[in-house]
Amino acid sequence: MFNNKKDTIEEVKVNENRLSINDYRQFIDCVTGSVLFDNELHLENLEPVFLMTILDMFTSTPLINKEFDDTDIDTIPADQKKGKYQIIDFDATYKFCLDNNVLIQVKNSFGEDYIDRLYQDCLDTIEFKKNVVIHKSSSVSDEIVLGVMGLINQLKDSVAKFDPSQYTDVIKLAQEMAGKKITNDSLVKATIKNAVKNVSTQKDDKNVQNVLTNEQKDNVTPIPSLIEG
Repeated sequence: MFNNKKDTIEEVKVNENRLSINDYRQFIDCVTGSVLFDNELHLENLEPVFLMTILDMFTSTPLINKEFDDTDIDTIPADQKKGKYQIIDFDATYKFCLDNNVLIQVKNSFGEDYIDRLYQDCLDTIEFKKNVVIHKSSSVSDEIVLGVMGLINQLKDSVAKFDPSQYTDVIKLAQEMAGKKITNDSLVKATIKNAVKNVSTQKDDKNVQNVLTNEQKDNVTPIPSLIEG
């Protein structure tokens, strides 16, 4: 990771001081904001943005810019167009960082432990933000869980008469009890079906929560390991 790709490198002027507390947080926000946005995980941005932020905040070498013209871009409203202006050349700046071992140069000045800790803090923050997004976007909220469990309690006395064809009506009632739309009807159906089955064998209501937990397991995207020299 972050390997040099040419024999000779351009030395960059590394700053003398470590980041302030505010700058440290700004660094992490910059990196994590480029990796997790619009409720989507973009790990492809992690390495280049980390390196570019190292260059930007630890050295006096400016990021490489290029001219951009939004005149002919139809998706931008006319009153928001700027015409020709400078933007960061993402690919060129990333290549400069790789070709000139910017990370190693900064590590040599600030210490490997300090930069590796900064990288790890970025990873930890990404993981935290990812878990927050997963929790907020969960298809079954706590209110809905309580609503479904309350509904099942009402059905206990008539389990023998419970007709699976009534799932739609049950879901509608659960929606009203929860006060919001259930977007994953199949999950609720599975929960109710399993719970009713458990009730018939006099199992504990915690099975409802267990079903929800099993149904909501997410595929966890692995986060890259620490920077290697």
